[in-house]
Amino acid sequence: MPILMLCQANAETFILFSKEDQILIKNLCECKGYNARQFITEFPDKGWTKNSINGEVEKVRNSRHVNRQCDM
Repeated sequence: MPILMLCQANAETFILFSKEDQILIKNLCECKGYNARQFITEFPDKGWTKNSINGEVEKVRNSRHVNRQCDM
């Protein structure tokens, strides 16, 4: 029974970013170079954790493409 209670507690505290949150994180990370601490300070009411923000920021950084220009 205690294992079940632990799973329920983790399910309640699991943070899933909404689509709007993902767009916000992506834009602020790319445009202003925000890091996890800045997101937590700027949006304390969201209840985000450092690890959850770092995961989203890492996704943004890994999805960037290098702009290549053709020499003509």
